[in-house]
Amino acid sequence: MPGQPLPENCYFRSGNDYHLKVRLHEWDTQNTEEFYKHEDHDVEEIIIHPKYVDNRENLWDDIAILKLKSELSLKSHIDTICLPSLNENFEGVNCVVTGWGKDAFILQHLERSCCHNSRCEQLLKKTILSRHFRLYENFICAGGEKKKDSCKGDGSGPLVCWTQSGRYKLAGIVS
Repeated sequence: MPGQPLPENCYFRSGNDYHLKVRLHEWDTQNTEEFYKHEDHDVEEIIIHPKYVDNRENLWDDIAILKLKSELSLKSHIDTICLPSLNENFEGVNCVVTGWGKDAFILQHLERSCCHNSRCEQLLKKTILSRHFRLYENFICAGGEKKKDSCKGDGSGPLVCWTQSGRYKLAGIVS
């Protein structure tokens, strides 16, 4: 709830002991000659999801809020994304995932559509994950086409979906 303090156990140390920065509008990590200049902002505080457990096998609830030290100025190339309503369903909706990948280091995008989690789980059981695989209930699945992948090096990239309201909304984050 807005205005409510977060539980003490969801803070990652105090403040920002690691002096993290957020870089906005990085298009090509190998080139400094870009049409719009990127911006760097200092992180004041890191707040991790209260249910996150730090271990190598955990991909659940691995999300954090980064509170910046200074206010952002929105521009044509730096903007916000709408958040979904509680229980909003993106099944069959046209979505876009973006990321740098593990080889190119140039921001790329891939159009996907979301599928029902039971179908997704059945498809994933046919992969190296095995027939015993169980999809975490809070995960959302997008894609499924061969050679169109959004997971190799794209972790933390956004999955945004076009909605009936005429706006993109954040549907998920690549994990």
